Amino acid sequence: MGYHHKTKQLAKQAAKEQGTRLAKIAVPKGLSVQQIATITGASRPTVYNWFAGKGVSKAYKAHVQALIHKLRTGTEEEIVELQGAKAYIPPLLLI
Repeated sequence: MGYHHKTKQLAKQAAKEQGTRLAKIAVPKGLSVQQIATITGASRPTVYNWFAGKGVSKAYKAHVQALIHKLRTGTEEEIVELQGAKAYIPPLLLI
């Protein structure tokens, strides 16, 4: 017995959302919701919404994409620098 077709559809949609991709990459790398909020300039509730599969607004799309890219391709030292971020980091500095 498999999953209901609606469940499968929701899982496919969630995998496509930037916020859930960010969660799948950032959490194992040790970035907290607060750190992601600080880096992106978003609020903590906004980051929680992204993690829950809610869409990333246009205002944050480029930033979230740049952060995903940095987390995927960055060195361990670069990831540690992100973890210690105390202020907003412009998207172009993440690339």
